[in-house]
Amino acid sequence: MKIEPRDITIIIGAGAGVPFGMPTGAELRDMMLKVKRPSAEMNSALNRCLNKRRRHYDESHYEEFLEMFKEANTISIDSFLSNQAEYINIVGKVSIANILLDMEKKSYENTKYSYCAVERGYYSPTGSHRETRFYQDNWIQLLVNLLNPKDGDEYKFLERISKINFVSFNYDRLLEQNLVEHFYHNYDNVRNGDWENKCKEFQEALSFTYVYGSLGKCIPKNIGSHSKRNNYLFNDKINTSDLVSSAEGISLIRLNEEKELDFSFINKSQSIFTLGFSFDEDNLRLLKLLEGEEKPALYVTSLGLEEGIISKLDDRYNTYLEKREALTPSNRVINKKIIIDCNVSYFSSNNPSTDALRYLKL
Repeated sequence: MKIEPRDITIIIGAGAGVPFGMPTGAELRDMMLKVKRPSAEMNSALNRCLNKRRRHYDESHYEEFLEMFKEANTISIDSFLSNQAEYINIVGKVSIANILLDMEKKSYENTKYSYCAVERGYYSPTGSHRETRFYQDNWIQLLVNLLNPKDGDEYKFLERISKINFVSFNYDRLLEQNLVEHFYHNYDNVRNGDWENKCKEFQEALSFTYVYGSLGKCIPKNIGSHSKRNNYLFNDKINTSDLVSSAEGISLIRLNEEKELDFSFINKSQSIFTLGFSFDEDNLRLLKLLEGEEKPALYVTSLGLEEGIISKLDDRYNTYLEKREALTPSNRVINKKIIIDCNVSYFSSNNPSTDALRYLKL
C-alpha cells in the first residue's frame, strides 16, 4: 500500500472518539465480555461468515472465543485476534461489529452538537455501573469548519482536504462520514449537481486510511434507496447483513507483515497531529513514528500519556544544545540540555483535540 506524502497527517486513536460516546479499547473489551450469549442476528451472521469458508458454526465457537478472550486478559482486541485461528478471528470481528454499529450511530449524532452528554458504562464483579459525562471537545465539528471556505467554493474545500492524510486506528466512520455529509449538504452545486462525478472528485481528494479496517463505506444519508444502504450508520436496526459486511470490513495486521504496509508518508509531512492516540509500541513500530531523519512539527493530545512516551517524543522531535555549566559554590560541572528548536507540542486540557487542531494551517 503506497500513499503519497501530504503537508499534514492527522492520526486518530480510540481516545478521539470518547467525547462522542465511542469506547476506548479497554471499554470495548469489557462490553464484548458482557455479551454472554449471541443474539439471533449475531448467530445468523456468524453462520453466514463461516459458511463462506466452508466451516460449520455453532454457539460453542462463541463460548470458546469469549473464554479465550477473557482468560488471555489482553486489552487490545486487535492484538488478541491477530494470534488466533480463523474461526475465532471471525467470531471476534462479528462481536466487535455487534457492539460498535449501535454505538457508532448514537455517537455520530453527538458529533453534530458542540456540547454532549455521554453515558458511559463500567463493569465490575458487583455489576454494571453507569454515569453521565459532559464533553465540549467536538474536534470533528472544528475540523469541518476549518476545512470549509467562507465563500462556499466546494473546490477550495477539496483543495484543503487534499493537503491532509487521515490515518485512523478506529473502526468507526465518524470523521469520514462527517466529511462526506458536509461536502454533500454544504455546497449547493454538489447537492443539486451530478453526484456521481462530485463523489469521484471527493474520493480523489480524500486520503483516509483505516489501519485495522472499518465498519463500512460512507455515503450521504440522502443518497440511494434503503436497500442499497446496508451496513449504514443510519439504519434503524442492525440486521444480519450489517453485521456480516461490517465484520468483513475489519482487518487485522500482524507485526511480521508490516513490510506489506508503507506508512513512510507520515514522517514526510510538515505537521503531524495525533488525536487520542496512545503511542502503543506495536503501533509506533507499524507507523515508524520514532524513526527516520525527518522531524515534522508534532501536535499531541497527551491526556493520560505515560512520562516515558513523552520523554521519547521530546528526544525524537526537539533539537537540543548541549551546554556545560558550573554549579556554585562547589564548581561541579554538569551537562545541561537546552531546547533550541521545539518541534513537539502537548495538549492535556479538558478539550485536547480541539486545542491541538487550532494549530492546523491550511
